[in-house]
Amino acid sequence: LVWSMSTNLDYGVRYLLPVLPLLCVWAALIAAPAGAGLRRAGRAWPLAAALCVGAEALESARAMPYPLAFFNPFGSDRIVNDSNVDWGQGLIALREELRDLHIGRVHLAYHGLVDPAVYGIDYVPYVGGTPDSTSDYLAVSSYFLVGLPARTMTRRGSSEQLLLLQMGPLLHETPLSRPAGCMYLFRIRP
Repeated sequence: LVWSMSTNLDYGVRYLLPVLPLLCVWAALIAAPAGAGLRRAGRAWPLAAALCVGAEALESARAMPYPLAFFNPFGSDRIVNDSNVDWGQGLIALREELRDLHIGRVHLAYHGLVDPAVYGIDYVPYVGGTPDSTSDYLAVSSYFLVGLPARTMTRRGSSEQLLLLQMGPLLHETPLSRPAGCMYLFRIRP
């Protein structure tokens, strides 16, 4: 934990995962005296434990079928992103959303390694600026929305340069939908 917090390498929380069981045991040791008092108080301790387990079950069910992009009610992909949220997994959900909304073509800033056309998405690669009039919609991977640089997919493969999109105005807009929890679909023209 000390090493992860003191280094300048930012690889996400996955390197801290082996520490979590140890932290749970430590927290249980600290909470044990309070738990003993609750046990004497009757059914309060088992009820509190059951409520916590129930809340976790509801939270987990709410995340399905896209658990990778899930955040508890206190978190957001605008706070923690990168590989913690967006691995480019939203194309199938985006295709289904476009179909359900009867949207034919979309401007797309996609963070991933697959050409979206493989999934039947009719798209115009969005690389910044004002989108042309070929579509009234813009789909953006959360990776780009929060301002992280990456290559994007075009019809000829991955872009050569890292793309850093200025999405500031969209951060305050309400999206039409959030396919897979990792993409934002906006209507950009009335």
